[in-house]
Amino acid sequence: SNAYINGPEQYNKCLKKQIAMLKTTAPDMSSLTYEEKSSAEIACSNAYINGPEQYNKCLKKQIAMLKTTAPDMSSLTYEEKSSAEIACSNAYINGPEQYNKCLKKQLKNLGR
Repeated sequence: SNAYINGPEQYNKCLKKQIAMLKTTAPDMSSLTYEEKSSAEIACSNAYINGPEQYNKCLKKQIAMLKTTAPDMSSLTYEEKSSAEIACSNAYINGPEQYNKCLKKQLKNLGR
């Protein structure tokens, strides 16, 4: 950031400001699958660069929106699973709810 480039005093002021603004704690994402957690983090990448408060709010919003559970894809071949994941790559960057819905649609299309 510019504060970092402008020297340690400006950088420390920026850090203190970010900490003072931090009212939202990081959400517990331990119950999420690796893919769900990663998808939420990617969906919140723009918020990440705006500081921890915005990032934590975004992550909490992604978790709150998560109503669709990750589908069981264990019956798929490696190729089928990879193809479904690639087909859902746009949904993946929009958060875990959209990604799980897309994967379930892919399974339905396969008759599973």
